[in-house]
Amino acid sequence: MRVIVLLLSLFACNAHAQFYSCEDGSGNVTIQQTPCASSDDQTSISVEPRETTSKPESYRSPDELELNNHPGQRLRPQNPEEKALLDMSRYMARYIKPVKMSEKTMSLSFWLSLLVSFIASLVVVVKAFKVGIGWGLCTFFIPGVMILFALVHWRYAWLPFSISCAAFLFALWVLLNGIAYYQLY
Repeated sequence: MRVIVLLLSLFACNAHAQFYSCEDGSGNVTIQQTPCASSDDQTSISVEPRETTSKPESYRSPDELELNNHPGQRLRPQNPEEKALLDMSRYMARYIKPVKMSEKTMSLSFWLSLLVSFIASLVVVVKAFKVGIGWGLCTFFIPGVMILFALVHWRYAWLPFSISCAAFLFALWVLLNGIAYYQLY
């Protein structure tokens, strides 16, 4: 199958067409691929493929484009973190329709949800200090220990930990939704 497609593409690249303009005795003109009958007046038309290697004048490479991150413009990541965030937002835009939000609403939602997540995390740290000084210091200084503390002392820390996680996930959703919305519209 691949060989057939390859051969057909080779023929398509080098194809040219031969047409014949035929005028009969009553003045009717027809264009056909076969030569005219001997009684008709025949004109040969040869169509050669044109070169497509040149780019149109309006074409600009992505490096020539200057982006100010306005709606409707494509975003170009500057580092791997931005690329990962942009990939996540493109995934979200493909499978989840972005919600239209004004920039003020988006910014307010993002910062408020991060504030709620931070406050709930501080409550978890305070509860860890109430359990023991070791738990408190570890949850405050070592990343990831807060999750371990919440799992070990679930009955004691489930509410602030859940609020912190939910608020952080909402902030992430607002961020990805904003990127996806401005990427599409």
